[in-house]
Amino acid sequence: MKSDKRLLPLSTMPELSARRLKLVATDIDDTLTVKGYFPQNFISTLAQLAKSGLQILPVTGRHAGTAKTLACYLPHIAGVIAENGAVFVPAKDGPIEYLCDTSRVPDFRKRLDEAYDAIDARFNVTPTGEDALRLTERTFVREDRFTTEDFEQMEEMASSYGLGFMYSTVHAHLMLPGVNKADSVIRVATERLGVTNPRLQIMTVGDSPNDRSLFLSENFLYSAGVRNVADFESALGRDLPRYLLNQREGRGFSELVRFLVEARKG
Repeated sequence: MKSDKRLLPLSTMPELSARRLKLVATDIDDTLTVKGYFPQNFISTLAQLAKSGLQILPVTGRHAGTAKTLACYLPHIAGVIAENGAVFVPAKDGPIEYLCDTSRVPDFRKRLDEAYDAIDARFNVTPTGEDALRLTERTFVREDRFTTEDFEQMEEMASSYGLGFMYSTVHAHLMLPGVNKADSVIRVATERLGVTNPRLQIMTVGDSPNDRSLFLSENFLYSAGVRNVADFESALGRDLPRYLLNQREGRGFSELVRFLVEARKG
């Protein structure tokens, strides 16, 4: 069932609102990337955003090691939040930091393994190549054969083990319950990046159900989805971004950057 929430064109965002922003928090896979890779103009796109006075905070479902690599080598970013909000790596050579407490779920790692095995027995899942590298999750490949109903069953199975569950365009995640991208963005932004009013000063960008918390208006008034977020309209229900970009994947992000840079000149 499709949501009756209206996805607005980015052109309807007031320029004054764009000028008040301090931070862009963005998903990585299929939001910054195009067919799995950063586009050729990616670094210059980040530079334009930074030059306009905006800080940049990538937020990904990828594992902490990926975050460490990106935080060391990508210019113009404040750091990287990874594992769907569980860990943070400051820019340059900062240490990996936990943003969650896994000890609040007794036998957390044991439960992760047991839940993963139960879902594997039911759905014959394929582990991701970096599953063993994760600090707070177990993950498997999001295959085209899985239906929305399958994911709902997986979520119920995860919940029976006291765990959370979510999926993106590439992976499905068993994780600590209650961890989400939005809470971690707000914490990092207010504690480290000088943001005093997260709801009005942060613009979030994403493309799939694991970005749901970034799209909630009670968290952030200004959120945008690259065009491929429309593929998940039924799964997201009313939890859609405020604005829908015209282009898919990283090209949609470039479209957003052009708009923000121009709006902030005023």
